[in-house]
Amino acid sequence: MFQIDRRILTHFDFLIPILVFPIIALSYYLISEANSTLANKQIVYYLVGFCAFAFFFIIPIKKMEWVIPFFYLADHCAFN
Repeated sequence: MFQIDRRILTHFDFLIPILVFPIIALSYYLISEANSTLANKQIVYYLVGFCAFAFFFIIPIKKMEWVIPFFYLADHCAFN
């Protein structure tokens, strides 16, 4: 069974979300004033980014070492 290592939370800087969330809210407000379709897309991007962050933050990197070469390969193929 998967258990979250509680030591992970000791390495998290809780000041960053406090500083980032107002920027996210302001950018959403400004974009929604201009175009509601783009604002809805931005919400989706925020959610995908948050889910990716949560996944990679919670999963210990030692358990995912086998995946790292695939990220390098995908980066190399995408940007060359």
